[in-house]
Amino acid sequence: MLHIKRKEMFWGDALHFRTARHKNWTTTLKREYTFEQGMAFHNGTNAGRDVVVSSPKWTWILQTICLGIAVIDLFILFLVFLFH
Repeated sequence: MLHIKRKEMFWGDALHFRTARHKNWTTTLKREYTFEQGMAFHNGTNAGRDVVVSSPKWTWILQTICLGIAVIDLFILFLVFLFH
């Protein structure tokens, strides 16, 4: 669930910036802004990043670690109740 919510937030933010850039370029094409202003807005919303193609992977890593700990705990509890 953590991974799904984090991915949803990530792509929501990415879509927000892409929509803002699209609206700005549409306005630029209507000659309300200059090309330089359009490029400045595009570079500002891009924040120096290249094209993003995937969401963060740290949520999968955290989720896998928690799942591993839970499985080990269940195994230990099984052994304790089996030989107690």
